[in-house]
Order: sequence, then C-alpha cells, then structure tokens
Amino acid sequence: MRSSKPQPSWSLGLAAALVLVSAALCRAQFAELAARVPDGANAVFIIDVDQIMRSPLATNQGWSTKQQAMYEAGLLMLPPEASQVLAATKLDFETMRPEWQVFLMNLKREPAMSQLAERYNGTLDRVGRNAVVVLPGESYFAQLGPRMGGFGEPANRQDVARWMKRIETASLAGLSPYLQVAKQFAQQNAHLIVAIDVEDVLGVEEVKARLAAFESLKGIDLDKASQALASIRGLTLGLTVTDRRNGALRVDFNEDISVIRDVAKPLLLEALGNQGMMINEFRDWNVQVSEKQVRLTGTLEDGGTRRLLSFLDTPPSLQLAEDQPAAEPTPESLVRLASQQYFRSSSSLLRALRNDKQYRQTMGQISVFFRNYARRIDRLPILNVDPELVSFGRWVSTSLREGQIAVTEAAGRSRVGQMEVS
Repeated sequence: MRSSKPQPSWSLGLAAALVLVSAALCRAQFAELAARVPDGANAVFIIDVDQIMRSPLATNQGWSTKQQAMYEAGLLMLPPEASQVLAATKLDFETMRPEWQVFLMNLKREPAMSQLAERYNGTLDRVGRNAVVVLPGESYFAQLGPRMGGFGEPANRQDVARWMKRIETASLAGLSPYLQVAKQFAQQNAHLIVAIDVEDVLGVEEVKARLAAFESLKGIDLDKASQALASIRGLTLGLTVTDRRNGALRVDFNEDISVIRDVAKPLLLEALGNQGMMINEFRDWNVQVSEKQVRLTGTLEDGGTRRLLSFLDTPPSLQLAEDQPAAEPTPESLVRLASQQYFRSSSSLLRALRNDKQYRQTMGQISVFFRNYARRIDRLPILNVDPELVSFGRWVSTSLREGQIAVTEAAGRSRVGQMEVS
C-alpha cells in the first residue's frame, strides 16, 4: 500500500538542475564576450536579453512577439537576434563622447554577412580569418565566431585588425578591476548592468573647481568634500526584471565620504544631470550612505528604461532576407515597402525625441539625446529606400549633430564662466 505522504517530485529537481545549468552557461557566455573587449574600456553595458525575455513582465506584456516591430520602428536598441550583449566603450569624460565603442553579442544564429552589407549599403571585407562589413557612418560589423558578432566604431581597419589578432592570441589585458566586479554581478543575477570606471579621472583641485557651482553643496566644506569625492572609483547600475524593473545605483569611493552624507542624494542627482545622465525616477529612489559608498534603490518605468538604453548606440539588425515578408517582385514595390519602413522608423525616432522632453532638462542631457538620436537615424537600413528619403534622413541627423555641437559649446562656455566667477 502506498503512503499518502507527499513524495519529492523528480521534476522539481530537474527544474532546479536546468536553472543551474542555464546560469552556468550564461556565466560562460559573458566570460567569452568579456575576453574579447578591446584594451582601455572605461564603461560597459552588460545585458542578458534571454533572461529579460523570460521574466514575468516580458511574458505578461508579450515583449517577444513585439521585438522585431519595435526594433524596426527605432524604439528598441538591441537587435532581436542578440541573446547576450556586452557593450564596451572608452569615454571622453569631458565631452561624454566615446573615443571608440564595440558591441559584443552572442547571437541566436549565424550572421549573414553578405546580406547585411547589401541591406545597409556596406562593403564586405575580410580581416584575417574574420568576415567584416564596413557600414556607412564609419562603423563596422565583424563575425567573431559561429554565433558571435561585434559591432563597433570607428571603422579603422588597422585598429580592428590588431584587435582581432589579440583576440586570437588571447593577449588582451581584459577589463579594469572595477569593471570586472560589474561583470561578476551580471554573471550572478542582474539582467542589466551599466558600469563606469572613473578612477583617477579628476584631481582634487579640478574637483573643487567644479563643485563650487553645485547648489547641493552650499554650506559644505569644499576642501573636505573635494578630497573625498576625488577618490571616486566608479558608478554601477544594476537592473533585475521580475514583474517590474528593480534597480540599484551605487557610487564607490576609495576614501571616507561622511562629509557629504547629508547631501549625498541631491549631489549625485545634480552631478548626473550635469553630465546628461539623469533619469527622473532616481528622484524617488531610496538612498543609503555608508563609509565609502552611496546607494540608490527603486523601480524603473518604461520611460526611464528607454532613457537608460538611449545611451547605447543601435547595432544593425541581422535579420536574414528570407525572414522578411514576401513582397511583389517588382523594383517599384521594393522601393515602396523599404521607403515606407524607413519613413515609419525615422518618424518614430523623432516622436520619441519630442516626447522625452522631461529627460532633457540640462545642456548635457540635450547634447546626449541629440547625438544618440542622430546615430540611430544613421543606423536605419537603406536598401531600396528612395534616394530623396535617404537624403532627408541624412539632413535630419546632420541637423541634430549641429544642434548637439551648439549645445556642447554653450555648456562649455557656461562652465568656464562659473569657474571664473568662483
């Protein structure tokens, strides 16, 4: 006779084993991507797209069925073919512009390089063992393995070739110690990590000159504050997606920051705003200050998530031609369909730029937005698009860049004026 006592379910053990295997595979995949990061990176985005798409929020809102449509409309920054992404860049912290950047992606299938070149009016090349497509706008896409690709800029052939040789010989230096810690967080449980290594970027006197204009530091001893804040190591933002987006932003220091304990949150928000990196939800996040760390925690909504991802460039879609909807086999129909898609995508981007006014409250924010949206328009596929429409798109992106330059110069004059007054 069987006992009525509940028996352990073998299926639960199998499920647990599958979770552990999946986590181990994810760790290995991010390690492979990190091993290919060019030397000198001071900022990384690490995104586990597959894990995000399996979250309750993504399932309930049907994200997987909308991925391609959102990407083609310019509202999604990551191509649907990517399963894990590690984006690395070397930022110029004065202008917040990248000297170089690269997207390393684990892909769901083999990239079709010749079709990618045709779709984006690029040039197919071979650098060593690797197929490379040189894309308009001084960018490139390189095949780094059977299901691994790298999108980056600038498209300097010599630099790209030397980077690939160092991948083959395993002679790259790897991520900095601060960014290595961020990678470990991504390997553990965070679905999205943004980390910026700013150690030794500014000296004490330069920090003091910049802090003189901060409203949040009125009444604070600037000498002590400058000494503490100049010891900054970096910033890390982690995001985990469940039925909502749970975030934690931390700023790490080498020295005791007790002097700014009471103003840590407004100081952090003011600094992020000045650099064009502010996200409005941060204002409602809870703050904790320890001896060498400031930490904010809270949730991120759709607008804040889009703002966060807007700091990324948009890699090209690797969608294969045979996956595209069948079209009438006439030159006129091909031009019509491609032009309609190009117009819808560029219009969606401009609407998003107009609608995100709440995130453009400082000159730094305006400059970053103009630059990022100009690049995203340049990334739209132009195969079979009417030439006049392509020219219009180029005019729009050029106008945004001119606006970005004007705003950046105005912000520079403003900072100089503030420092001279101080």
